[in-house]
Amino acid sequence: MGDATSGGEDQHAGPPEPARPAQRPARLVLYAGCVFVVLGAAVLYLGYNGMATNELPPAQAPYLISGGLTGLALLLLGGMALFLYAVLQAQSDLRRDLRQIRGAVEDLAEGLAAATSPAPGSASANGTVMIARGARSYHRPECQLLERAQGVRPAAPDDAALAGLTPCRVCRP
Repeated sequence: MGDATSGGEDQHAGPPEPARPAQRPARLVLYAGCVFVVLGAAVLYLGYNGMATNELPPAQAPYLISGGLTGLALLLLGGMALFLYAVLQAQSDLRRDLRQIRGAVEDLAEGLAAATSPAPGSASANGTVMIARGARSYHRPECQLLERAQGVRPAAPDDAALAGLTPCRVCRP
């Protein structure tokens, strides 16, 4: 029985396991981006070196086209891959944070539901609601809005509905 409660707490704590397989494509994009940047720099260097060895512009054109443009294209492709990697990492972090927030909100909702549910012997459990003087709605006896109200009196839910009153949006009797 102790394992069941600790398992529920560990459910939202720590790094989640399902996120690891999602990081593999991001790493692949990172590695591909690095390779493309290195290849682009190498091709640019080779193209420049080939152009530098020839003095005639017609002899330099093939090096400019094959080395320069191909090198720039590889550098651009590598840069785009590295940018994509950064976006995928940010998305992974946001999803992890969202899972943690969702878990915390669910825990809070469960705690709030347990705290606001009426006890078996309370007045709202046996069908009594509270009506404040001059109010347009009826409430549970433990409703927070009744703390400031004056002239609060008990009534049956059917009597409150016949009087044209609506249920409170906070306590939902």
